[in-house]
Amino acid sequence: MRFFIAIMVFVLASGYLQAQRMSKEEKKIYKEWKKKLKSTSLEEFKAMHEEKDQLKQELRTLEAELQELRDQLATKDNQVSALESRNQQLKRQIKENAQRKNEEKGIFFKVQLSFVDEDASGNSVNRYYTLGIFRSYEDAVAFRDAVRKLGIKDAYVQGYKDGERRPVDELRGMQ
Repeated sequence: MRFFIAIMVFVLASGYLQAQRMSKEEKKIYKEWKKKLKSTSLEEFKAMHEEKDQLKQELRTLEAELQELRDQLATKDNQVSALESRNQQLKRQIKENAQRKNEEKGIFFKVQLSFVDEDASGNSVNRYYTLGIFRSYEDAVAFRDAVRKLGIKDAYVQGYKDGERRPVDELRGMQ
């Protein structure tokens, strides 16, 4: 009981000192609590103290959950940032592809390289690669000759009109 009285005296004394620095609203609230404490029994005080400890524990739990949510938000922000970056990259690629499609309008020529290769089962497979987009047949022939000088004998000029393959002789007459 003496312990309870000592705590009450300490609380009231420290409260009195704080009351001198409080606003009117804070003083009013303080006085209400002071009256409540005077009429509080030891069991009620103990229950209030246990409730305070329980609320502190709940607060710590909620703060931990909040930190976890903040971490998740930061992760999501990083993912969004990466996706926005990828989106910009894809937009640039779309623009480049559209420009490339525009380059493939009309008559143009490419140099085709052919190779005989073996697949995993040992069968011969023909592989074809095309290089360059040339608006004139003469430029394509010059490039083909340069490739042949490098040792690739199977290099040929292929003709295209609006992106579709056509016979070179037909296209040379249209230029």
